[in-house]
Amino acid sequence: MNTTNHRSSERAATVFSNQKAQTMLSCKHVMMSARFLGDADEGKARALFRNLRDGEKINVYMVEADAGEEFGQATADGLGNMEVMIAFITSNYGEKTGSRFCSFYEVKWCYEYDIPVVPIQVCPEWPPGRSGGPGTNMIKLLLTPSVIRLNWSNKEWDAAACAKEVAQKLRNLVEKGIISGEDIFLEKVDPTAGVGAQVDVELSTLLQKLDLSDAVEPLAKYGIKSVAHFNRLNERMLKEMVADHGLPAFHKGLILEHVTQGGAG
Repeated sequence: MNTTNHRSSERAATVFSNQKAQTMLSCKHVMMSARFLGDADEGKARALFRNLRDGEKINVYMVEADAGEEFGQATADGLGNMEVMIAFITSNYGEKTGSRFCSFYEVKWCYEYDIPVVPIQVCPEWPPGRSGGPGTNMIKLLLTPSVIRLNWSNKEWDAAACAKEVAQKLRNLVEKGIISGEDIFLEKVDPTAGVGAQVDVELSTLLQKLDLSDAVEPLAKYGIKSVAHFNRLNERMLKEMVADHGLPAFHKGLILEHVTQGGAG
């Protein structure tokens, strides 16, 4: 049973009908799927996430460990607007737990809405599934033998090296026309370039008009170099820029207001 990504988008539009949710889901992303148990495997998955985001400049989404009561909504946000999912597959990945937002339902979502998956195997056995229950069977449905996985089960973990492999896999999916990749790849920045050269003239002019000249360097560090990328910023990306790249906190609201209004110059 395969449907199109168009149906997935229609489903997402139904689930996220309020304006705030639509603003947060302003562009397609790659979603990181893993078991969140606070163990070494989760640590590896989050290290991969950081390397994809900061090293490979991939627009990647991963639910925060401390999401608390917002965990379910954060998971729904991730699923509703992903173009491709990275599955960090441990021995217990895909198990059906008591939560409606566990990795079992993320696998199920990809199967039902025909979302491409990049599987990363870190468990010794394949297919995974210590319980041998519905989770194992769902993974078998989704990850057929024709799906090529990145096998890290028999070598020393290296998050940066794995991120490069994942980035290349994503490029291959774009080249084959399986995904568009339009919102996934953020431009790389030359760290030796001056700040003035880090964004194009059109974006620099827009930032001056919005009185956001101080945001040039944080934006460039995140990979935002053009108006097209700027107008696809969302709340999650801006929060990361405030936390990790020195974006002044008060700029976040100004940028979000601009994007919400349709990015009008």
